Amino acid sequence: MNNQTFSSINSKNLNITKEETPSVEELISISHKQGRTIIETIKIVKEFADLSLAQAKLLVTNHPAWNELVKNTSKFHEEIISNCTKDIKN
Repeated sequence: MNNQTFSSINSKNLNITKEETPSVEELISISHKQGRTIIETIKIVKEFADLSLAQAKLLVTNHPAWNELVKNTSKFHEEIISNCTKDIKN
């Protein structure tokens, strides 16, 4: 990780020092414990690990800290996709 990326993440008040650079899994847990939203967490992971948005989303949504939210919103997401697909076909 380069210093520019760390500085940008650190400015988000993650309360970590350069010496305490966490793993991606730990970063997700820290972000969740600090009350950040899943979207904020995805953005932080994307920047921290220099990942694509899709990769960061996959890591965050599969992390145990976010299991309940993902489970509770998956049906909603499926309905949105289904409705959008219907609109495109029509």
